[in-house]
Amino acid sequence: MANEDPFSEKLRVPEALTFDDVLLRPKESSVEPDEADTSTRVSRSVTLGIPVLSAAMDTVTESELAIEMARQGGLGVLHRNMSVDEMVADVEQVKRADELIIRDVVTASPDQTVREVDQMMNRRGVSGAPVVDGEEGVLGIISGTDIRPYLEVGESDAVREAMTDEVITASEDVTPREALELMYEHKIERVPIVDDGNRLVGLITMAGILERREYDNAARDEDGHLRIGVAVGPFELDRARAADDAGADVLFIDCAHAHNSNVVESAREIGKAVDADVVVGNVGTREAARDLVDFADGVKVGIGPGSICTTRVVTGAGMPQITAVAQVADVASRHDVPVIADGGIRYSGDAIKAIAAGADAVMLGSYFAGTEEAPGRVITMNGKKYKQYRGMGSVGAMSEGGGERYLKDEDDEFVPEGVEAATPYKGTLESELYQLVGGMQSGMGYVGAESIPGFKQRAEFVRVSPAGQQESHPHDVVITDRYSASTTVPSPGPSPSGGQSSSTSRASPRPPRWTNTTRRRRTSWHGIPPGTSPWEPRGCGYQRRRPARPNGSPSSDPTVARDSDGDSWKPSSPRDGSGAVRGWCSTPRPTSRSSTRNSATRRSATSSPKPVFPTSRWKRNCRDRGTPTRIVERAGRDLNHASVFLASLGLHAV
Repeated sequence: MANEDPFSEKLRVPEALTFDDVLLRPKESSVEPDEADTSTRVSRSVTLGIPVLSAAMDTVTESELAIEMARQGGLGVLHRNMSVDEMVADVEQVKRADELIIRDVVTASPDQTVREVDQMMNRRGVSGAPVVDGEEGVLGIISGTDIRPYLEVGESDAVREAMTDEVITASEDVTPREALELMYEHKIERVPIVDDGNRLVGLITMAGILERREYDNAARDEDGHLRIGVAVGPFELDRARAADDAGADVLFIDCAHAHNSNVVESAREIGKAVDADVVVGNVGTREAARDLVDFADGVKVGIGPGSICTTRVVTGAGMPQITAVAQVADVASRHDVPVIADGGIRYSGDAIKAIAAGADAVMLGSYFAGTEEAPGRVITMNGKKYKQYRGMGSVGAMSEGGGERYLKDEDDEFVPEGVEAATPYKGTLESELYQLVGGMQSGMGYVGAESIPGFKQRAEFVRVSPAGQQESHPHDVVITDRYSASTTVPSPGPSPSGGQSSSTSRASPRPPRWTNTTRRRRTSWHGIPPGTSPWEPRGCGYQRRRPARPNGSPSSDPTVARDSDGDSWKPSSPRDGSGAVRGWCSTPRPTSRSSTRNSATRRSATSSPKPVFPTSRWKRNCRDRGTPTRIVERAGRDLNHASVFLASLGLHAV
């Protein structure tokens, strides 16, 4: 019998979960976090030291970030918004970085002039070059030290006059240690590699050896070159072949919805035409995985979870990431196909949850977009540095060639599925990866797993309620020190703008400080709800909040001490009967000019906390700069007031 209520039946929907909905269940463990092995596969034949990839986005991954990712043991994936020639150049740049024997050697001819060789070396970015004859036989070597004296006295001196004739060479089977000892012995920085006929086949430099020794965990191919991934469109066969010929290790078929019959067939053809491994994505269901695992070397999961992706809002389609990863991994694991979780990861805990759900590695965009190596443009807002970050579905990215990823014709008016934004500047990629991988290793330690495959088998989830989600993050505190990840803190009260302050914020890399936001016509201390501080704005600083007096007359309470100007204070009580805030410090600070002269007498009754500002030295520095005396004295009092208040709370201001 046919279903009489087909549309109502659609509302009996299955449950789908994402990162904040689950936690890893702790288990008995003998594994220390530093002992956890994070090596994993991202495709059938490519293994990495850490399970991390950088997203193929034009504000995240280009050659500089890809080099650093590979050095740290991960994999950078070049984006598609560049020409084929630019892509090939970036792939070759990554492959040349850190290589022990440089095969593409810049050479000089003995008949060239010194000035010509100097210009060539500057153009190619090298500091020395072997001098070879017409048959690639090594005749000598010339460096900037050899060239410099000749540039000062002549224009047409030949290279044979300036080069060093005695050349120290080595064979191809030389080890890094042997080459380094050779350089130290002869006080040279580069050694030409020659064959049995003394013909040049490569070059070893001291800088290259030292760089390789520094990155022992780097992701390298069989020839010792850094690994690199390249994103290509589902219908860009020529681009895929060019990337493969340039030496790309993994090709990523980059499509927002790869479970499309045309995309699947085209990806299958690309896989047959190239030697590199082919990872296909993005998908989010087990049905999509079944259509890909018979030819794909890896599957990438994620429909709309990214921080700058609006696919779920614009199209109404998507799949929460934990459920999507688990469904795809159910199918892919039976065919030994690695799974990559792409998007939605904000913390290191999210990354290790994705691994527990079945992923072999994670791909991150916003996490790396603010790093020094990312190609995004640096912008400054309110005195703080940010980097440009945009989704590949944004209008800007689509107009530069990213429309095909969303199966859009570039000649049409775009319907964006992403936004352009800014992310805080974070420093080096190495420091971000250290925190990310360290957190993942700690998660493996809580579960008691020494390796990624063992962790995937041993990890179990527990469901988290909304109260549990709030409990998981820092709460009911004012964060005063550096917190390594984004934090969620319950709102302490109304925001300065009058509305309710946001409950999600990324902690500042520095402790809170006194700020004067005069443009907003509001002065407050970070983390202290407006109206609860005993200090109130006064000019460019702070003064003590004066307690209210009934009917404007002085209090008749004999226990209340009075300043000379009639203002009262009560050290034993933080508030008076009207609810006005009294002083929170053990000793009041006078605010009027007349009471300043008598402050020393009152201060002797009780000792106040030692100010944290070196006001005396600060005043001397200000006077040395020619600052007017009255401004120095007034600012010094304001700083002293602020320091006493912070010291009474056990805090320090910077």
